[in-house]
Amino acid sequence: MQILKVKLQNVSPYHAQDDTRIRYVLEFISTFYGIRVEPSPEGLTLPTPQFDSWTPNNIRVTYIDTIPVLYTDQQPTHIISTTGHVGFDLIGATFFLLSLSEELKSHTPRFRSSLSLLHRFDLLHTPLINLWLVQIEHHLRTKGYHLPPRWPTGKFAIVLTHDIDRLGTVEFTLHGKLRRIMLLNTMKHLTLHTLLNSVGAPLHYLLRKGLRMYSPTIVNPDIGDWITCESQYGWRSTFFIFPDKVYPRDPSDPIYTYHDKTLFHGKPIKLIDLLRTLKPTHDIGLHASRHSYNNFHTLRMERRRLSQLIGNVDTVRHHYISFDAYRSPATLEAAGFTIDSSLGWPDNVGFRAAVAYPFKLWDHTRMRPTNVWEVPLTLQESIAIVHLGLDTPAKLWSLIDKLIHEASRSTGILTLLFHPAAIDMPFDTFKFYRELLTRLSHEDAWITTISGIKDWLSQRTPR
Repeated sequence: MQILKVKLQNVSPYHAQDDTRIRYVLEFISTFYGIRVEPSPEGLTLPTPQFDSWTPNNIRVTYIDTIPVLYTDQQPTHIISTTGHVGFDLIGATFFLLSLSEELKSHTPRFRSSLSLLHRFDLLHTPLINLWLVQIEHHLRTKGYHLPPRWPTGKFAIVLTHDIDRLGTVEFTLHGKLRRIMLLNTMKHLTLHTLLNSVGAPLHYLLRKGLRMYSPTIVNPDIGDWITCESQYGWRSTFFIFPDKVYPRDPSDPIYTYHDKTLFHGKPIKLIDLLRTLKPTHDIGLHASRHSYNNFHTLRMERRRLSQLIGNVDTVRHHYISFDAYRSPATLEAAGFTIDSSLGWPDNVGFRAAVAYPFKLWDHTRMRPTNVWEVPLTLQESIAIVHLGLDTPAKLWSLIDKLIHEASRSTGILTLLFHPAAIDMPFDTFKFYRELLTRLSHEDAWITTISGIKDWLSQRTPR
């Protein structure tokens, strides 16, 4: 078995192995390269990690051979020398980014991209960590290391995902609005503000247009159609399903139940029957409720409910991309999840944590890594179209082309989210998705699901 030996300046191998932060980064590098990485008195030389100096206000950026490199003290002049000396604090920078340390003081489950140093440096679309490790990998290959392929096939990976936020237009009927009120099952949520938000639209239309109700333009809600267009290329995707029993419930949470009917190849079917049919051959995850990101009991209840009905579910993405850097990792682990894909920008697209590769979430409450893999979310179509104003297919294509380029050159991962039954989009996003799949079929990429990534990691991660 190949072993990459690394020497940390002024840090003994014993202390390097004993420091959970150093070990966390070395284990990530080990997974990225597919070989064991161990501290040693000799080998690839890394600067002494300066963890305390990595604060947002102290970080600078320089460019070395067009690659952005973050630093805090002395400006680096090289990424790696011909003698095997890494020219910047790789361990400190990687830990700062993967642990989401810059988000700790925000105390919000929706850390905005505008608050990130990546936005300040115009690096939201740049997977920094991948680019650094790829440069070091070139050096390792010249020294005789034979590193295994990053992915089963292709130069990079693309993960197809769908959040099921609604099954159709029922929520826009008076019946749907009344159901939403009934589902607000705690008095502390049933405020005047909540009430107005829940019934404001139907009351408005009743007053202005008699009994006519709001009828939005809705993207194809037929899950069977989405599966069919993917299966034409031999691909599958991950469907995240919202829980039907939520406590406490947010007014923005979806209102469907597992016994509501949806469309599958044009025919109505109960959602629970559809999920039981799909579960043996397709990837089903939990689309956890908005307020469960830091509530272990709620999150565990939602997971158990879905698992009892269709079999074990250990994949999750939180509604509204809710994620708290301090509390969410420990909550996810305690609730029994093994892989998450909530880590995307709630107001933008790109590589949150500056990485395009799965990594273990860091638990700041115990200062240790969790056993939960994170598959970062790169692009959510609704954010790109609505929040970024990419309201034509041409504009959205331009952004996707850029993200594909970044994932490809960094041999990383691109996680895409498209919503069946999205409402009031300026163009047909289902048609766009079909065209996107055609485009992706010409890329040198492995197309897979969230669970497909987990299975691959279990084979690839060195023991």
